[in-house]
Amino acid sequence: MRSRLAGLLLFAIAAAPASADPEPLLVDVTANGAHRGVSLLLQDDAGDYLVSHSDLASWGVRGPYPASARFNNEPYAALNQMGEIETRFDMSQARIALAFPVRLLAQQTSRLLRPEPELTESGTGFYVDYDLAYAAAAESEISALVAPRFFSPIGTIRTELLYRDRNTGPGTPDRGGNWTRLETTYTRDDPDRMRSLRLGDVVSQPGPWSSALRLGGIQIASNFNTRPQFVTFPVPTLSGEAALPSTLDLVVNGRLRHRDEVAPGEFQLENIPVVTGAGQMQLVVTDALGRKRVYTQDFYASSELLRPGLHEYSYSLGAVRRNFGYQSNDYGDPAILGSHRIGVTDGLTLGGRAAWSSSARLAAATLDLAAGTRGTMSATLGMSDSPAGKGEAFSLGYRYLSQRLRIMARAVGTSAAFQPIEDMSARRLNPQAQIVLAADWSGTGRGSMGITLIRQRYHDKTERKLITLNYRRTFLGEIAVSAFLTRALGPATDLSLGINVSRPLGGGRNLSALALRTRAGSRLRMETQRSLPLGPGFGYRMGTVMGDDRTFDAALVGQTDYGRYRIEADTVGDETSWQASASGSVAWLADRPYLTREISDGFAVARVGNLENVRVYLENQEIGRSDASGRVLLPRLRPYEINRISIDPLDLPLTADVPFVSIDVAPAYGSGVTVEFPVQLTYSALARAVSPDGEPLPEGARVNVSGQTEPSVIGIDGKLFLNSRNASIEATAGLGSERCGFRVDLPAAARTLAQLGDIVCEPMP
Repeated sequence: MRSRLAGLLLFAIAAAPASADPEPLLVDVTANGAHRGVSLLLQDDAGDYLVSHSDLASWGVRGPYPASARFNNEPYAALNQMGEIETRFDMSQARIALAFPVRLLAQQTSRLLRPEPELTESGTGFYVDYDLAYAAAAESEISALVAPRFFSPIGTIRTELLYRDRNTGPGTPDRGGNWTRLETTYTRDDPDRMRSLRLGDVVSQPGPWSSALRLGGIQIASNFNTRPQFVTFPVPTLSGEAALPSTLDLVVNGRLRHRDEVAPGEFQLENIPVVTGAGQMQLVVTDALGRKRVYTQDFYASSELLRPGLHEYSYSLGAVRRNFGYQSNDYGDPAILGSHRIGVTDGLTLGGRAAWSSSARLAAATLDLAAGTRGTMSATLGMSDSPAGKGEAFSLGYRYLSQRLRIMARAVGTSAAFQPIEDMSARRLNPQAQIVLAADWSGTGRGSMGITLIRQRYHDKTERKLITLNYRRTFLGEIAVSAFLTRALGPATDLSLGINVSRPLGGGRNLSALALRTRAGSRLRMETQRSLPLGPGFGYRMGTVMGDDRTFDAALVGQTDYGRYRIEADTVGDETSWQASASGSVAWLADRPYLTREISDGFAVARVGNLENVRVYLENQEIGRSDASGRVLLPRLRPYEINRISIDPLDLPLTADVPFVSIDVAPAYGSGVTVEFPVQLTYSALARAVSPDGEPLPEGARVNVSGQTEPSVIGIDGKLFLNSRNASIEATAGLGSERCGFRVDLPAAARTLAQLGDIVCEPMP
């Protein structure tokens, strides 16, 4: 190739007429160490080179380019007019090496977070989560929580019903059971806009001085949970440059997080995966010659801030829900509530809150501010107007997180007349002033320790102070020890000291002991437990308390493909109480019902052809086996996230044909999806192909099966493997210049390979 290029080059030079026009050169180009292939360059009388605009663009050179000349109606740019560009021309090899300054090369941008999953289309169906319980002690009670949900591609409708039937003992009138409706809500999520529309019973965003408020009405709110991969807070970026093709190693807090290859030029890394808090990033750039350059940058990432231009909001309109859990349809005064925050810059987020009801009004402004790499500060100022008068409230906060140190400080205050919008029948517990200081430090190999100070002053209560110290450390790599000391000052002065030791025993088992000392006395609790597996199995818990009052408690919980069952007992002195419960779900999807464990947020129905007893895994943990129709229901999928579902190929028969054994699904919240593993059982058999006189066909002869592109080959002693998706096949075999054929019916698809014996291949004309 090189000699051919050189010949073309010499021919072009020899044949070119003597003139002022640039001479064409067909050369092999290397630009900044990257091979670019063969290009047509021009050379003028001064020995300078010209390159076509299209080649410069394909090499990643920034425009605009000077139009120095035209050749074959294409513009060419003179390199000497673009800056100091190094050129090395080897005429004997017809090769040129160019070195452009980094400033002339286009910037490359890499976004490091994983791409967001594609949402799996929801099916249409329903499921009912249920939790049934019976408790027996001095009083007995039967209770049930039933939550039916209807889902479709246009949204979900969910309601919750609570049943209680309590018997307080002999001689007490039987009041009978009663049902109470808790919530009924239609929800439609919009992942593209990261928002949700809710109709029915809705819950407002809580504020700094009040809890969330339940309404019966309508709500439109941002919902970042519909895009779990989307990072809502500002993340750091890193920039650098490379003169040659290079390898990038990104190290965050001492751990390699990303490796990539970059072409020459400037580059920028965006959406760097970092944890919240303070940290340090290092970018190691190693070029093609082995030279290293290290870029170091400190950062602070806070989830309290929003990315510039990102909105977080919630607007609710409806009637205030009263006596929730006791009355089904008790709605009171109308109310309007709204909150909105927007990221202004990487370090500033502003927001506001407003609420109105017939009895009170509230307005507040919020601010979250980054203090460089030293943490974040927040402030809120609010005012209310109610029958109690006009009131004011404020809150100030500071937070700092790093790998070893965490600091939090918060001050909240309200005036006596301050009244948030809330259920007026509930007693307000807003403090006149509250200060919380907390710090936690962890040292390498030395455990971690923390301190918390709380001071509360109320309008109509005695001042209260609380101090807590704690220490945690792991010994021998598995024995976790934690100790705490709590001192309370106020109406009830108390001192508590405790130490907890726990050790895993393997197989999901754990052993722990807690020693506690208070003014009321001392006690020691010993407990052993085994956690439930993801799929069918069982777990347990047994504990005893030794002290002034001896107690014993135990629980046994079992889980099958159809539900979870629990029985537990507690003994205190001479009194014993026990409780039995069962939970699960009944679902309908893909034209049939299912009985399964509690579904909760979402589920999938996987079908493995029509094969029974095939193990199905969720995130590499067995979660169930296919039934007689090849189906299995997979409960408790994570909505809007990737859930990897796979099957065990060892459970498939030898004659099975399946294009893939794993698939990723991302269901919407509260919905069900179907997953199909298209397993097909083929008709397969071993035979011995013989001629009419009983002699085996020669080894290596090719057999062409009708409908198949790849031929089969005759083995030793005429052995032949036949595989088809059709029960009846026709085949021909070549015997030199002659041919023979046969027709055979294969046995029904099975898990074993059938033996057909001799098949006579009849001569064909």
